[in-house]
Amino acid sequence: MDSTGRLTLELIDRLRNGAPRSLDDFVRAFGPKILVFINYKLGDRLRGKVEPEDVLQDFFASLLENRDGFLDKVENRGVHRTVYRLIENRIKDLYEKHFQTQKRDSKLEVRESSASESRGGFSLASLAGSTASISHRIETHDEYQSLQRILEKLDPDSRKLFVLKFVEECTNQEIADELDTSVSSVKRMAAELVLKIQKARRA
Repeated sequence: MDSTGRLTLELIDRLRNGAPRSLDDFVRAFGPKILVFINYKLGDRLRGKVEPEDVLQDFFASLLENRDGFLDKVENRGVHRTVYRLIENRIKDLYEKHFQTQKRDSKLEVRESSASESRGGFSLASLAGSTASISHRIETHDEYQSLQRILEKLDPDSRKLFVLKFVEECTNQEIADELDTSVSSVKRMAAELVLKIQKARRA
């Protein structure tokens, strides 16, 4: 993803205005890394209760329901930070729902109750039916398969760094802040990670 690129902003603007095929174009451009991120963030425990595709569907539904708010966040924070933080917050809600309380998530109630509404030429009611095909397209995408194969061959610490650098595409400073280390250490770890990835690919 290019968080500041003109073409990316044009794509999101087309999505907000309900332009034909804009959802397909968004899925093609952003989908593989989004689903990798969802799979990584869910973890084994929550993945036993929640399908990654359901989180993906919820993300698209919330995006379409509040396109203006989404675009405002993108303009202020960039695409990466906006997309991944929205998904991360949703996954936190799911952890609370399944492991901390039996109460139904009120925000989910609101989203589901409005699922039959139409926004700017998109029918949210039809989104559920299209999610399976969206997920299938992403799961068969070369980029998604490549990223997943790499993740499976890495240890947990390397996976975290890999997601931060190559999925979320964080800067070295952002990674250093996240890992509570120095930028020079991040550069060293990233170089070591690249060697691990190359070794994994040869294997």
